Amino acid sequence: MRVKKLWLSGLFFLLVSMGIYAGFLWRNNRSAEPASKAEIRQSLNAGIGWLFRHKKEILKVPNPMPWWMLQQSGVMTGDLRLKELFSSYDAAYLANNMNNIWRPLFYKNSWSPVRYESIRQFPYYIISIFSMP
Repeated sequence: MRVKKLWLSGLFFLLVSMGIYAGFLWRNNRSAEPASKAEIRQSLNAGIGWLFRHKKEILKVPNPMPWWMLQQSGVMTGDLRLKELFSSYDAAYLANNMNNIWRPLFYKNSWSPVRYESIRQFPYYIISIFSMP
């Protein structure tokens, strides 16, 4: 009797979970109208507004990937505000350091030698084959 009750409870939770999953699957894959150009423009402006409101904090982030995305967004949209924000990052991190390891990411025709000084703060992920048993 106890095993049967446990089995029925498990079956119940399985069916409920599958039903919830099916509901989410339908909800996220149903046909929907694409966003209008006005909605996209409004969302872009709201995002750029947020970036400028938090400019001081954002410029403290040296991670190049968000800045690369911001640069590419400026190129794709032609938005001068994005280009201005990227130029602030450029002045702070790239302009005064010609040997910056990330420089080729932002400037396609540039080259930067990989120097120990530029990578020594990176975490060590590679296990040397000489340390293996």
